[in-house]
Amino acid sequence: MLALPSITAPAGFIASFVSFLFCSSFSLATGLLIAEVTLNSPTRSDTLGTSREASRTEEEGTVGLLTLSDKLLGKSGGIFVLLPYLFLHYSLLVAYISKFSQLVYDRLGVAPPVSSSLFTLLLGGVCLGLPTPSVDAVNSTLVACMIAAFAGLLIVAASSVDPSLLLTPPHWDQTLSALPIIALAFVYQNVVPVVVKRLRNNRKKVVEALVWGMVLAFLMFTLWDGAILGAQPQGGSNWDVASHPQDPLETLQAISPVAGSLADAFSLFTLATSFIGFALSLTDFIGEALSSDINKPAGWVTANMSEDVRDHPQPSHPKSSATSIARSGDDDNTTDTSLKHSEETIPVKRKPSRRLVCFGLALAPPLLFAQLNPEGFYSVLDYAGTYGVMSLFGILPVALCWQQRYIGNTVAQSMELVPGGKPVLLFLGGAATAVIFNQAIMHLAQHGVL
Repeated sequence: MLALPSITAPAGFIASFVSFLFCSSFSLATGLLIAEVTLNSPTRSDTLGTSREASRTEEEGTVGLLTLSDKLLGKSGGIFVLLPYLFLHYSLLVAYISKFSQLVYDRLGVAPPVSSSLFTLLLGGVCLGLPTPSVDAVNSTLVACMIAAFAGLLIVAASSVDPSLLLTPPHWDQTLSALPIIALAFVYQNVVPVVVKRLRNNRKKVVEALVWGMVLAFLMFTLWDGAILGAQPQGGSNWDVASHPQDPLETLQAISPVAGSLADAFSLFTLATSFIGFALSLTDFIGEALSSDINKPAGWVTANMSEDVRDHPQPSHPKSSATSIARSGDDDNTTDTSLKHSEETIPVKRKPSRRLVCFGLALAPPLLFAQLNPEGFYSVLDYAGTYGVMSLFGILPVALCWQQRYIGNTVAQSMELVPGGKPVLLFLGGAATAVIFNQAIMHLAQHGVL
């Protein structure tokens, strides 16, 4: 979110608005595809009905992307998920750590190695050392502070917005290169299985949660983009951000000291809550990958998979507001699926030492890379959006849904959450492939290969 004004400035606000609309619709559609596949993939908690044991293991029985891919696409599906998922999450954690260290260095003069280490150890310690309710409480507090800072920022910046700067002619040729980072800003698909389970497989509530979460994200990103691209700093009558695509925080500092302070607070809270969400997601995925065996027959469910034994389910995330909405759901209209499992599928609590190893594998590599490349915020986001988001949350949901709908022949047409059948799936998969192809050519050209 913090990078959006910088990468959309060359295209202008009108083109950016259209790009936001397209990417939010794309992300909503692929998120609904993952929800559809998850709803039609029974888990261990489904066998327990609505008993107290079912409630206790509700989140422990969540099916993750690795398990879904292994089940529906076989060994190749598990391998396809593994590398993009690790690449995307490692890249985002590197970006968050780098941005935090840069911000602290600019404001306080603290050396990046020191600030990045403190940031990682502090938030990593919160995720590892606190029980789930406490982690949720910390993250919810950070989200509330982020929203408060954002609201104050909009109020202060509104008086400095020049509408004529927002209505400049759009440069449509500049939008395609910005799509990966825009799509990255709308990423929430990694928490969709958790949302499905927290809403007890209630189809209506799942759809409502995802839709309203995406609407909220779209509004926040549009207002943030407009506040920066329409900003007119004090005494800067001949200045416009489109010709000076600098850091948005520098733009707000030029508006007024108050706006700059609010922007700093907003950035810190955004980085912190984003870091927590993706750190937990990556930790759980690593545990699932270490516990699973891709060579086992398709459909085999690992007894020790991370998401079935997690001690810390993912908390609310600013870009996945649906998770917060999900918590308010009740148990009415619960969809129960009965499926007999062997005794090996009973959840087993993970040992603390195992979770510590998973956290180390999740946080140590991005911290090290951020130390080596402290100014790689925008370049890292570009690669993550192109090759991580478009493959993992663009092509993969289409492949999973296609397999479940038309090849596995296990899902009734009435259970489809995304209408349009095969043409819509082909469009979504084709759009993701086109973005990857376009950006790959650009990256090769930048490195002198083409």
